[in-house]
Amino acid sequence: MADEKRDGTFVIDGDGRVRLDVAAARRLARSAGRYQIAPSPPGLLILRRATVADTEEDTRVSLCGEIDARSGVVEIVNLINTQASDGTLEIMVGDVHKSLTFSKGNIRAATSNVWDDQIGNILYRFGVISQEALDWARHGSGGDEQRLGLLLVEQGLLTAHELYLHVHKQIEEILFSIISVREGEFFFYRSPEIVQVGPVNLNTQRLLFEGVRRIATAS
Repeated sequence: MADEKRDGTFVIDGDGRVRLDVAAARRLARSAGRYQIAPSPPGLLILRRATVADTEEDTRVSLCGEIDARSGVVEIVNLINTQASDGTLEIMVGDVHKSLTFSKGNIRAATSNVWDDQIGNILYRFGVISQEALDWARHGSGGDEQRLGLLLVEQGLLTAHELYLHVHKQIEEILFSIISVREGEFFFYRSPEIVQVGPVNLNTQRLLFEGVRRIATAS
């Protein structure tokens, strides 16, 4: 290890053992967990966080690369929609990680590790719930965003319809932030069958049009 560069690289030897330099170890430590090696093209090794239900077919990566243009993500999302694909698009910009899940090219779900994108913050920002209600729901849900929304409905602090509308809003806001990304990395995992992700089924072309209009207006 002493003679290896400390530049974030690692070595895989002929027996499959991995030797990490300090920078690589620190970077990987931020993503601790169980991973599966996804089918990858030559010269590129792709790891995907694994679940018990994963199979090799589930983790097949059909698109991946760097985002290096303002319209790059728009073109990627448009391609997924045009091909009526099922799968998940992952977008990474530094420590920011967002995803869109598609069924037959339409958007079914979105996730983000950005605090402002969480459903509780969306509900508060649009004036649907108070800060007091949000704090109570966060405590009761233990940080589970899906449980947070259900708790608020159960307690009569918002209706099921309001929650549904603002899950739509959350997905839209995540999509609009994704298509404005100018640099980063992306992966699209094609899946033969999308598991039930909820009742949302948003028209991708309509949302792309609205997102591009917003970007143009803001320029």
